[in-house]
Amino acid sequence: MSLITTPESRTIGRIIAASWYMTEDEARDVAGRYVELLRAKYPDWTLGGEVMDASSRIVEVNFDEAPHNLQLRLVRDEHDGRSMWRSSMSLGWNAESSEWRVWQGKAGTENAASKATEREQLLKESDIRGL
Repeated sequence: MSLITTPESRTIGRIIAASWYMTEDEARDVAGRYVELLRAKYPDWTLGGEVMDASSRIVEVNFDEAPHNLQLRLVRDEHDGRSMWRSSMSLGWNAESSEWRVWQGKAGTENAASKATEREQLLKESDIRGL
């Protein structure tokens, strides 16, 4: 599980969970069950779209309920030095929402302030004579 947050206030922008599987069939089975469960639990969320791979198999499903987006993805990836299949689910802001833009602005402002503080601390703790 991962949380994408702003650096100072720790405001959550996205929550991501992933599971790893040895075979594509196993990963697809688990991901397919999650899609069915999400459709049953959140019947009002609209299907925001699907993405297919080169073989016309679905590898991404999005559900939208403004201003949120719930995304399920299936990809081949490296895990613990092995080629495996990753099924991931993430919850975040819809990319077109004003809430997403507000979060991005806050993250940018906090990131810039954090970097400035780090630079000031480095200079304060360093012997800069002769520079």
